Order: sequence, then C-alpha cells, then structure tokens
Amino acid sequence: MTSHTTHLFLGSALALSATLMGTALAPTTTLAAGAAQCPVIDKPSIVNLCSGIEPQFGPVRMLRKDKPDLYEAMTDPTFGTTIRRITDSSAHEINKPVYSTIQAWNADESYLMLYNQIDGEDGEHRLYDGQNYRFMGTLDIDPADIEEVFWHTTDPDTLFYANSYYRILYRYSVSRAQSTPMLDFTQICDADLKSGGDVHMPSWDNRYMGFRCGGYSDEAAKTYIVNIETGKLISVGTSGVGDADDDPRGYDAYSAPMPGPSGETWFYQGDVLNTKQQKLRDLAIKKEEHSSIGRLPDGSDAFFAVGFNPANDDRCGGSVGQVIAHNLETGECFIAHGPDQGIDYPGTSSHLSALARAAPGWVASSSVGETGIKNIGAYQPMPSQEIFLTFADKDNPQHCRVAHHRSFGKDNEVLDTPYYAEPHVTISPSGTRMLFGSDWHGGDSVDTYVIELPIHAACATK
Repeated sequence: MTSHTTHLFLGSALALSATLMGTALAPTTTLAAGAAQCPVIDKPSIVNLCSGIEPQFGPVRMLRKDKPDLYEAMTDPTFGTTIRRITDSSAHEINKPVYSTIQAWNADESYLMLYNQIDGEDGEHRLYDGQNYRFMGTLDIDPADIEEVFWHTTDPDTLFYANSYYRILYRYSVSRAQSTPMLDFTQICDADLKSGGDVHMPSWDNRYMGFRCGGYSDEAAKTYIVNIETGKLISVGTSGVGDADDDPRGYDAYSAPMPGPSGETWFYQGDVLNTKQQKLRDLAIKKEEHSSIGRLPDGSDAFFAVGFNPANDDRCGGSVGQVIAHNLETGECFIAHGPDQGIDYPGTSSHLSALARAAPGWVASSSVGETGIKNIGAYQPMPSQEIFLTFADKDNPQHCRVAHHRSFGKDNEVLDTPYYAEPHVTISPSGTRMLFGSDWHGGDSVDTYVIELPIHAACATK
C-alpha cells in the first residue's frame, strides 16, 4: 500500500451533520437472566437481546408451516419467537435484505430498505415504513452494486450511494426523493468506482468511507479513504493485480479498506490499517469468510467472521467456529460461538450481522446447513436453517437460538438466482428486530420476514 498526504477533492462536497458516537461503555458483564433493559440507539449499553427466549440445546425439529399472510405474524413452533411476513412476492419475484453487512433500517428505525427483483431483470431498492412495514415506494437511486447503499447513522432522512459509471458519491434525501452530488472522483479515477468485495458500513460517526477505483484480473486497483464530511481525500493505496497470488503488494484487486465504527481502524483483507492505509497489524484469519464489522461489549472496533478454516495462529484457539471475534484495536481474538457453545462446525451459507449500534457485542447469524424436503420435521443439529444471536464477550460468550428461516438458499431448484434465497439476516440498530429473506421450504419466490424479539414487544409497551 502507498499513502498520500491529505488532498481536497476536485469536486463538490456537502458537509454533513453528525453526532459522534462515543466508544466508552460500561465494563463487560454477565447478562442477567430475564433482564429486559431496553436498548437506546444513541446510548449504546450492555443489554440482553435474548431476554424472554427459552434456551434450546441439542437437535430440534423444524416443522413444516405455511407462510404467514402478508403483515401477519406466526409463532415459531420450535423457539417461540414472532416471525412476521412483510412482503408479498409473486412467482420468481425476490424481496430480500440488501445484505447482512448493510443496515436495512435507518437511524431511528422509521424507514426500512429492501431489494426487489422480478424474473431476473434489473432490480430496484424499495422503501418501507420501518414500524408497520407498509410499502412506501421505490428509491430513485443507481448504486454501484446491490449492497452499496448506506443509511446515515444519525439523520433518518439521509442515505449515501456511489454511482460507478459517473464516479460520484451522492447524498439522497428520502423525503425529497432527491440525490445531491457530494464527492466527484472523476479527476482521480478513470475506471469503475466501487467499494467492492464484501462491503461494510461507513464509520458509525458518518465521517469515513472506503472506495476502490478499477481492479480487475489484469489490473491493480486504487483504494481511497475519504472523509465525506469535509470532502477530503485522506489517503490513496494500490492493490496487487487480480487475485495477487504472485504480486509482492499482496492485496487482491477486488475490495477496498472498510472502516471500523470509530473510523480509526480499517479492515483490509485480513489486515488492520490506519487512515493512511499503513498496516498496523494482521488478524488470525486463514481465509476471509463472511463477516460483519461492529463493536465488542467494551466498545472496541471489531471484525466478526465465520471460521471455516483454522488459521496458522494460536490467538483464536483454532479459529473454527460460527462467530470468531477479532478486536481491530489490538488484534486479539476469540471464539464467541463455536464448539463450547454448541456448534462444532459452522453451517453452510452462514452470514453475520453486527449492526446493532445500541447493543455492542451482539451478532446475529443465519445459516442454511442441511436442506431438502426430507429434513422438514426431522431432528437437526444447530445451525441448520436457523437464525441465532451471539453475545461476543471474551470471558463469558452467550447465545440463543431464535428462529427457523425455512429457506433452501443456494439449494433452491426453481429460482432464477438461488443465491437470493440465502437469508442474509440483518439486525436492526436497536437490536430488537432482525429481518431475513426466505424461499419458505424451497418455493419459487423470496419474501422478507421480520423477527420481533421478545425484548421488542416488552420495550414497545414501556
């Protein structure tokens, strides 16, 4: 990587108001059984998102159930939680979360964003009421990729997206249905502008974003760290070419550095960088798997990853588990959900979401695992077709099993793009709700469902 001194972008930049979210939290504590402290989005604290969920151990049965009617709720017969269907897809129509690393709800959970596609045609991003889930309209945006749409964390009316062709970062007002250019990359980037790879959220104080320009099998990428408040280019780096197997620069050309919540640490292909794109430390990762950036219970920036392969490093006790927690500020890591918590090996198509700003340390997981009609009603071990929560406390990690999502994922045999049947669980900013996509026992469409945790109902009545 090469770093550059601060440059001012040759383009327009709109300063954004942002409330800085502090990282100082209460010391990590053991979660009290049945505790129902209500999360507050702008005041992160230690809360028990598993409150009201009975613990389940060992193999359980996923019973066949008809999908609930639109807006209606069902009680998961195995775990007792509330699942509500919020979209009504026709045959070969997809309505799903954007991705597990991208927040679906806006700053105060008044809006909700989903992705829609019909019969394999070009898709669109749709807006819903974040509380009653009613459809509100289509977002007039053209982002670089499905998941490259980012809610502002304190302004409920604002989201960001970059257009790869015009190479401009836009600010979009939901109330006005209007895009305004923020940063113009055209004088420093002559190729597609993207975040690329598994994209994560901007820093949680709305200051920093990471981008890449170009990056192909025969061409290196330029990587940028940008302060979107001031319109300043903080640093420029250069990747290797293609997959970079034989490139001394080491980094492949298909992703950009992604910021931790504080904006002071950056994850990049297994390494931690600073804002100058200088390497600070590496992480105990054998191969980059599905992951999500969030915070540990003490407020430290963290990288949570599925661990399918043991790392050549003893920091994480083998690094195999459903949720491996890496402290981006120190490089320390531990298995937050693995053999000691009931999962000997991660389930296939596992995805993580650590986006609950009000509840640091909590990670939502979805896993497809064993599928097929033969498995409906049969006893299956965790995590087949399950959604669950993990509290990533180094000294006392805890978890609860939340729901069966009933989706076949990539094993679906009738959808045009089976990938879209992966649940891609996404936790809300408060942590009290999760949404997921499901083909519901291998059907010909995908709908979105919301899990309303017991703590959601308890806090709504206060």
